[in-house]
Amino acid sequence: MPTKPTFVALEGPDFDREHADQLAVRLDLLPYKTESEAQANHLLETFITKLIAATNAKDVDSIVQWGVEAMQEWSVLRRFIPRPRRAVLVKFFYFLTIVPGLKRKYMRSFISMIRQLSFLQGDGRHLIDSGDLLLDWRPLWMRFKGEIYTEGTVSGQLIDLASACKEFFPVADVPEMLDEFLPLLNPETPALVAAILSNFVPTSNPHLYLPLIFSMTEAFNSPLMGLYLTDLLAGLTERHTIFSDDPSTFKDVGMFTFLEWELLVSKLLTGNITQMLPFDTLVRTDRQGGLLGKLHAIAQIMVYSMTVDGDVQPSPEPGSKETGKLPGLVGGSKALDSLAQFIVSKEVSFHPSQSSSITRPLTAITESFSRRFIYRWTEEASGTCRTPMERRLTPEMKKRFVELLTTPTLMAIFSKDSDTAARARGTLRNLAYLDASIIMPPFLERAYNGLEAINETHRTTAVLVALSEVALPLVSEEVWFGGQKHILPLLELCLPGIDLNDPNKTVATASFVSNVLQTIPIMSLVGKADSGDVVMSPLMDDTGELNVGPSEDREEERTLVVESTALFEDWVKAFFDRCLTLYETLPEESGRSKKTGGKQEEAMLSSLREATDVICTQLSDEIFDTVLNRVYDFATTNAKLNSMKAFCQLLRRVARSNPGKTMEKFIPMCARQIRVELEHGAASIPTTSTTESVHSDTALLWHLSLLQAVMVESGIALLTYRETLTELIPYLVLKIKSERSYSLTGSIIKTVFYALTTVYSSNRQSLNPDEWAQASTDRSSHRKWGKFYEGHEVKVEWHVPTPEEVELALSLLENLTMPALAIVENLIQVRSSDRDKIWRNDFVGRGLILMSGGLDTLINLVGGDSLSESIRKEYDVPELQQHPFLPLASLCLTDPNDQRYQTVIGYRMRLGKILQEAAISLREAQTEDHIDAVSSLITGIDTYLFHHGIKDDTARRTRSAFDNGRRAWVFCRRQYDMPRNYWTKFAECDHNYRLQHLARCRPYTDIDRELVFEILKFCRSPYVKIRRTAQNLALAIANVSDSHSEYVVTRMLEFLQEDSRVDRAEKSTDLSDQIKGSLHTVRLGNLPSLAVNNPILCKQFFISLLNLEYHSKNSIQSLISTVFDLGIHALRQEVPIVLPDDGLLTKSIQEVSHLFPRRDQSLEALARTKLSIRFNRLHDAIQSSFLEILDIAQKPTTHWRYAQMALNALTHMRDREIVPPAAYVKYLTSCTVHTHPTIRAGGRSGLDMVFYHLQVRTYCKTPHALWTADGHCSLHRRIRPQNTREFQQIASRTVTADNGELYFDGSHTYCLGWARWGEVYGHVPQTQKSPFAWEEASRPMLNEVRDVLRSAGYFDKLIEYYAEEPNVDPASLDTRDDCVRWILRICEVYGTEFFPAICAAVEPLWKDDDRFKQRAVLEVFAGLIGGSKHWNQEETSALWAWIMERWPAIYANIKPDTLFWESFVSWCFTSRDPRRSQPLIDWLFSLDWDLANDSAFTLRKQLRFVANFYHAVAPRYYLPHSQRIANTLFNNVNTGFDVAQRYIALILTILIQSEWQPSYDTTGALLEACRTSTDPFLTRIAPYEAQMNEVASKLSQWRKERLAPPHALQSDFDRGAATVIQLLMGGISAPAAYVFMPSLQMLLPELIGIAEITDNPMLSSLSTTITRMVLSVTLPSAHIRPLFNTLVGIAQSSTSWRVRHRASSMIPAVFLRYLERWEDEEEVKKMLEVMLKSLEDENVDKRFLRQIRKYALPARSSETYERTLRMRHGAILGLLALARTYPFTVPEWMPALIETVAKYATEPAPIANSIRSFGQEFTRNHQDNWHADSKLFNEDQTQALSLIVSGTSYYA
Repeated sequence: MPTKPTFVALEGPDFDREHADQLAVRLDLLPYKTESEAQANHLLETFITKLIAATNAKDVDSIVQWGVEAMQEWSVLRRFIPRPRRAVLVKFFYFLTIVPGLKRKYMRSFISMIRQLSFLQGDGRHLIDSGDLLLDWRPLWMRFKGEIYTEGTVSGQLIDLASACKEFFPVADVPEMLDEFLPLLNPETPALVAAILSNFVPTSNPHLYLPLIFSMTEAFNSPLMGLYLTDLLAGLTERHTIFSDDPSTFKDVGMFTFLEWELLVSKLLTGNITQMLPFDTLVRTDRQGGLLGKLHAIAQIMVYSMTVDGDVQPSPEPGSKETGKLPGLVGGSKALDSLAQFIVSKEVSFHPSQSSSITRPLTAITESFSRRFIYRWTEEASGTCRTPMERRLTPEMKKRFVELLTTPTLMAIFSKDSDTAARARGTLRNLAYLDASIIMPPFLERAYNGLEAINETHRTTAVLVALSEVALPLVSEEVWFGGQKHILPLLELCLPGIDLNDPNKTVATASFVSNVLQTIPIMSLVGKADSGDVVMSPLMDDTGELNVGPSEDREEERTLVVESTALFEDWVKAFFDRCLTLYETLPEESGRSKKTGGKQEEAMLSSLREATDVICTQLSDEIFDTVLNRVYDFATTNAKLNSMKAFCQLLRRVARSNPGKTMEKFIPMCARQIRVELEHGAASIPTTSTTESVHSDTALLWHLSLLQAVMVESGIALLTYRETLTELIPYLVLKIKSERSYSLTGSIIKTVFYALTTVYSSNRQSLNPDEWAQASTDRSSHRKWGKFYEGHEVKVEWHVPTPEEVELALSLLENLTMPALAIVENLIQVRSSDRDKIWRNDFVGRGLILMSGGLDTLINLVGGDSLSESIRKEYDVPELQQHPFLPLASLCLTDPNDQRYQTVIGYRMRLGKILQEAAISLREAQTEDHIDAVSSLITGIDTYLFHHGIKDDTARRTRSAFDNGRRAWVFCRRQYDMPRNYWTKFAECDHNYRLQHLARCRPYTDIDRELVFEILKFCRSPYVKIRRTAQNLALAIANVSDSHSEYVVTRMLEFLQEDSRVDRAEKSTDLSDQIKGSLHTVRLGNLPSLAVNNPILCKQFFISLLNLEYHSKNSIQSLISTVFDLGIHALRQEVPIVLPDDGLLTKSIQEVSHLFPRRDQSLEALARTKLSIRFNRLHDAIQSSFLEILDIAQKPTTHWRYAQMALNALTHMRDREIVPPAAYVKYLTSCTVHTHPTIRAGGRSGLDMVFYHLQVRTYCKTPHALWTADGHCSLHRRIRPQNTREFQQIASRTVTADNGELYFDGSHTYCLGWARWGEVYGHVPQTQKSPFAWEEASRPMLNEVRDVLRSAGYFDKLIEYYAEEPNVDPASLDTRDDCVRWILRICEVYGTEFFPAICAAVEPLWKDDDRFKQRAVLEVFAGLIGGSKHWNQEETSALWAWIMERWPAIYANIKPDTLFWESFVSWCFTSRDPRRSQPLIDWLFSLDWDLANDSAFTLRKQLRFVANFYHAVAPRYYLPHSQRIANTLFNNVNTGFDVAQRYIALILTILIQSEWQPSYDTTGALLEACRTSTDPFLTRIAPYEAQMNEVASKLSQWRKERLAPPHALQSDFDRGAATVIQLLMGGISAPAAYVFMPSLQMLLPELIGIAEITDNPMLSSLSTTITRMVLSVTLPSAHIRPLFNTLVGIAQSSTSWRVRHRASSMIPAVFLRYLERWEDEEEVKKMLEVMLKSLEDENVDKRFLRQIRKYALPARSSETYERTLRMRHGAILGLLALARTYPFTVPEWMPALIETVAKYATEPAPIANSIRSFGQEFTRNHQDNWHADSKLFNEDQTQALSLIVSGTSYYA
């Protein structure tokens, strides 16, 4: 039952058995025999065999097909896979995923399979554990380590893989993992290291790294790091609480100490909520998951830390006057007590009137709290829970938890923000499940008020939606005894919600009705004799007050419920009357689809359909008869097109509940009226368009729709009307001529076939049939309301076709649809010129509509082949391309030897042939009059191809509806008891899933292929309507599988090539429309991606588009560009031709082979033999693509735009395995001096990739290394420093050609140094004269490039184009990376060969003042510096001599528009050893450092260069000249230039951060320091402390010397303070923020003192910003009390009221931010003393803090009037402040307080204004619960409240 859900075991062998049993239960729900265990295992072995063969063939596409797609399809069989098999498959997919070069989408698929095999979906339990499988984490780590700093790579997929597999990594390897991970930690990488720890480290035995996590949390100010660590701690907390057997691991709060818990609460809970703003804009916080996932993790930590770890705090007694904190902990739990403090501190934000940006995350996290609490509570209530009894939640905890969240939730459900309200309703639902007796009474009080309030539409809608969430507590007395009696009153009150003018309210009403009645039999439990004694108002007590709680007498309560059921019949009639009235007033039909109204109206009608479906299903026979009569009366007295669709949907629901009774009433009436209408000429006007409707046909259409509606799922009851139907339908076919009438006739035929031949559930009632039969006679059957069943208890009733039904279906097929074939055959023979309107009407109406239905589930198609054309026998293995999985799905005719089967298959073949002939005939005619006929024909082909089994969209809609409805009944994980209709719908979805796979795997005959081909031809029709209809069908065909997509795109590319050839050859032929159709089709779905990633199709794709260059129409050119861009985008990721060799993968596939011995080894051998053939074939295809596209690009007649497109294609068709043709590389080189700028850019980009691949092929010796770029040049060396000091010494030594010292380049070097130095990569200087020996195969390519570079004037033209003013965005002067990298590549590959030519070309430009020429010089200089990395010492010295000879003049010539020269410093030092650019360092620090320079620009230029330099080299552990520069800058903080202040602050921030260098020789030493030291990361040591003290002293002195206005801005204090504030702002916003905290606290008095400065707005703004930033940073515990004491001291000692105001406003913020940290009562008293002291202040800003005093107000003319008024106002503000401390509740003293305040409501302003404002606020905050709060006020007090709200005005 709901309160005690059934669970399977947590993990282990018991879980395996239970899981297998649960799978078997689901199979038993189906009405037919499914595959046996042996058949399922044989199929699995078949799949695995082909997976092994595909892996041996290194065919990734086939691996995905058999390893992912086939395994997902196998899951439809719902069979259990033993643990050993799961383990080897997980291991295989693990090693497969880390094979380099895979597409990201394939990696995601493999990770998904790992999760599917190792975790129970939606459950979280492991299907295998570390005892079954241990994985080696090292290969994954080596892959990930190489990807860390690479943008746009697979690092996101690799981290996901680690997360999925971390529990299978050996726990014993954790120390080694930390040795690998922790060397990456530095001030720039806390989030990275946290992500690695969170996803790699197993959660078992966390004691090794838990101290490290908390030390990192206190050392770094990184919200993203906090979120990652939250994920890690969440998993640790849950597993520790449940599985830990060691009592010593339990500490003060679960697994945490008090100090750790305080840090968690302040950093992760309070801090994260604050930093997650704004909620609506932060969709994803990282690659792993969104913000909501992090909130769930926080909730998981809090809930799983709740244990009895203290004295239980007594609950406040009702009416108690105690206002202080009660002794003990809430619920006896420190975690729950912390949660209570947090919720109370944020409670005001839940009220709708106080909604802010924090409200959304608050409601989201409260929902997460409630959900997690349910998970844990229900798990511990199960018999299989392993949590020790002493650690489990207690009833007292549950009670206090629900009480804690009740008030915030009941406020937030009325929020006008939809997301906030939705999450509040989720919390309400969870709390009602936990303890409905606490939350349901106050909620129902608000609900009744909301439903009765006719003038508050929003509240009514909010109540209705909220009621739908708490359906279970209302209907089930086991969840809440006392809810059932409210059902009928609430249903009565919700009826006015059915309102056409308010669709949202109608949707909410329908949702409530359907959720509540879904588990209630709608029947009267009162006997006829007792029906007059029904109590009409059982909810009112003797005083007339609403009584929502249960009565003390349980039998009396049940009597009220029983007697209320007598009102069901009247309510049902009223509900249907409301619905029918709404249908009558619906808008008229509009559009081609004949929709009723807009999206809101459609949603409203959909919700009403769902509600009526539930009601009709649950009706008793007596009430059903009443409803049927009412519906029949409406049907016979109305005939309106506007209500026809909606009413027929209602009739469907009625008929499905009891088809026999419904058809008995409706079929004779409908048949009679249809004949009458036809005899009077209805539907006699031929039409083929939906929009052409005739009003005289309304009655006929009405009754045709009724007839179709009553036969839906009628089953065997339809046999009674066999004669009627066999006479009526042919008569209809003979008479009707209008489109709508024959469409409805076709629908009737399809409905009949569906009802007769399809398997569907026939009973969706909430009770099993035997229980339902007893319910109407059992007066106590209401106790079964809300009953839940386990799967094995459910008796699903199905309609399974009987022989009689199949016989009737075949009879209709023979007598109705087969004659239609003859009609179409005859019509096709008519000449095109003779096809008039009558012909088209006959063709569409009597032919296609009538012959296109009935075969969905009648036969099982066998024979035929796949649509795929991807099988190329010379190198592909045909067995790996076929997919013959056909699950059992209870089709009617499955035996090919059955004569009936042969009859149907013969009809189908004849139908397909006729459709093909009709398609050819109509396509050749191509007349505009045939558009409707062709559209109908395409629809017929769609039915023929896809109406087998079930269509994908139909199955998806059914599944989506099931998932949406499922949410109302699932409350916890591992819940296996559900309402009966849940199991019924689940079985239907399971059956549909089988039909869906049956449809996907259906074979294709030759006729089927011809029809697909005809559809693709229709995609190119000259008529837009036909094209779009055909393209939609083509997309559906392509979506079946990749092979279908390949077929479609291949045909369309062939059409494009043929069209372009014919169009060019025959100028008189205009094929524009056909080309448009082909292009529109090719761009559909994933067709461009599939085409370009297939080496065979890639050339065809690009050449087909490039051959359309000649076409002049803009629409076609735009389409070509769009399709081309889609193809280029799909080529972004570089992938290998075949899967690279990998020893670990080979070993894992061998392990798979051992567990699946019955496999086809000949298939594996065949796959291996064709591997080399396949590689060579695909290699040749790629080379051919290069050459043919290159030929188009090089043609002189090719337009520049298409040359650019060809170049773009060539650039992206990259493959590092293949040496590109020399002609291609030569062409790229010539493009670098092309006249068009975009072609030049494309050439540079292409050459950059070519030379990168050249390096990779040269340095990497294995295929694995090739795709991971794990190769090194001959100059590469490795060292292992002992500690940071040793590395500093090594990295600062002079490097010569023969002293063996190394240059350390690259960002990977900078990550080392804080713990356990690993291997550091360096390079020895080059000693050879020639460049590297590049691979031999690339020599021809390099020679071709050399020839172009040697050509006369190449570099002159190149530099000239570099210096050219751009046409696009000429104002942009950013350095162009591709220009720099081209020079870099030349120097890198060819050494100094072209250095003289480059120097000669650039020489005329560096003296020119033109900014674009200066930029060109900068780009050349940067390229030379980068490319000279491996020149020898002599060559490098010559380069620097040449540069430095010109550099002083260049620097002196820098103007404001050429300040981009500062980036030259970045190019020289970023990721490069500074010693490589020592001449530039020497020059930079030889400049005059007298910052008292008169020129602001000169100072700005110098500081920007230095800032860029230090920013580039900052990640290192030594900064040249840092001490000297820091002292100089500290001495000049009072510079007079604003821009200099900003750069001084920036440089000092970098220098201070660089001084933060905690260092440990080993990770063990770091971990030990984290366990024993309070500051292992040395954040409390202030860098440059002496200089900071001196600045603080200077500021104090400068303040005294501050000039008077208007010269105040030139004061040293203003200048110095601005610099210092900007320095601190930059520091505390960085991850190293806590290093700046000692300095901040030292300077804080002076910074807050700026509040009294009013004549410098900029300084005041900076001061306000820094104080806000201080409050936004979550501080470690060591800095909280010093900050607090500093603020207290300022507030107590300052003589300025503005300063005191600033300080006193910060004190409460600090107090509330770190609420968990204030255990010392003296500190609390200190804060209160400061607040009380501020009451004596004389300024208006502080009056809200005044203590209560009474002063008599003298005459206005008195000298003391102003002061007395001020003091009196302060007293009133104090009273109001006291009242505002309880914003949403009414303590017993508050009414008297309000009465006292009301006496002064008429006094002069500002007293009266303050009182009036309070009164309005009070009314707004208490309106939700005023029905209860009003009882606390007597008559005088109510009058006083009215006075302060409305005043004394007569009109108020």
